[in-house]
Amino acid sequence: MAEIAVMVTLTAKPGYRQSFFNHLKNDDNGIKLTKAQKGCISIEGRMSEDDEAIIVVWEKWASKEDKDNYVNMRMRTMPEYSGFIMKMLAGPPVSIRLSSDKF
Repeated sequence: MAEIAVMVTLTAKPGYRQSFFNHLKNDDNGIKLTKAQKGCISIEGRMSEDDEAIIVVWEKWASKEDKDNYVNMRMRTMPEYSGFIMKMLAGPPVSIRLSSDKF
């Protein structure tokens, strides 16, 4: 299985970006839970300095299967948490899986 990198762009509703970022950073069901998942190599999120609504998350996973299992776990076992998150977003997250070719 090949390691994968994913970039996720989150667009918060007006006035929600900082509280959403803080929640992801500090809540036990946020990034802490993601980091504890099988196959999560790293995850880092940052707020855009150019757009006051955007948070970009960079993820590295041991395999596509590990990433897919994580997403399925979130959707299956935590629907109320997913609903809570979606209330702060202006739209669905945009995920881009990146090639292993790099410079």
